[in-house]
Amino acid sequence: MGEVYTSAQVAQRIAVSAGTIRSWKARKPDQLLEGQHWIQQDGQTLWTDMGVAVLQQLATATGSVADLQRSALQDETEALQDRYSPLVDAVADALTSRLLQRIDQRVKGSVQRAIATPMTPAECVAVLEDLGIKPADPLALIKGSNIAGLLNETTETTGD
Repeated sequence: MGEVYTSAQVAQRIAVSAGTIRSWKARKPDQLLEGQHWIQQDGQTLWTDMGVAVLQQLATATGSVADLQRSALQDETEALQDRYSPLVDAVADALTSRLLQRIDQRVKGSVQRAIATPMTPAECVAVLEDLGIKPADPLALIKGSNIAGLLNETTETTGD
């Protein structure tokens, strides 16, 4: 009979799972014949060289079917994309300018509200202090009166 192989060995050799081999054995008894393609020994299925060849053909045929199915699906997807592409483009073109206008208006409105909010005296003082300026009267400074008389430099001059 020659050399025999376990299902795991055959699976590795033909690049399918051992479960697939067991499934083929159960589903294709007319193609995978006991005594010719496989034998049962100590509760284990062992495959002959002839059985391995048949399994390889099944793997190749199954791979070809899967390739054909993938190709058909890809062709169908491309056909749908080609069919609906003009519609998608038209909708996108129609929505894009209107959508951009709405975004623009929303952003401008938010910016205007943020700018229109006056600074509190504390915020004004904090900004000035960050710049190295200490206002003497923050409220008067915010109102805009006597700016020159309200500011003191933070650096002190020392007398000689």
